[in-house]
Amino acid sequence: MNIIEYILSWFSKKPPIFTETIKYSDLRTAIYRDLNPDKIYMSDSIYDICNVNELKILLNADKTNYQHYIEEDFDCDDFSYMLMGHITESAPTIAFGIIWVWYYEESASVAFKLLNKASRIVLGETLVHGPAITGHALNCYYDSEKQKMMLIEPQSDNIFEMPENWNTTVVMI
Repeated sequence: MNIIEYILSWFSKKPPIFTETIKYSDLRTAIYRDLNPDKIYMSDSIYDICNVNELKILLNADKTNYQHYIEEDFDCDDFSYMLMGHITESAPTIAFGIIWVWYYEESASVAFKLLNKASRIVLGETLVHGPAITGHALNCYYDSEKQKMMLIEPQSDNIFEMPENWNTTVVMI
């Protein structure tokens, strides 16, 4: 597909038709049960819900996962925002959002960089070995068949359940 076909494909997209919905209170309960966040931000009183096959149709039409990761400039939160924008452009009332998590890495080597943000020049770097807290932003949706919240890695379109060792700070749907 060339660039012109790609651009034209966006104008011919029709929103999917979902047959199931979930109320705000039921979705909020599922988010707390499955993701246990510190905070939830929800904007609608009712949401469309889909199964994994319907979601994969939306993900296949999206090209967020083909973007290049650029540390600090286009990283996990940027991928998540982009995917949420594209999915909700096609399906504006879908129970789909962004989730921020953190977890411990037992044997991580983490580089702490002193960075001049304006010029992007690394002024110094310290390498620390041992346990480290790692943060990540990704996407989530309510699966109508599993009747639970599922996660989507926007850099690969992988769909999976919340790992036990992850902790959620914020969910925004």
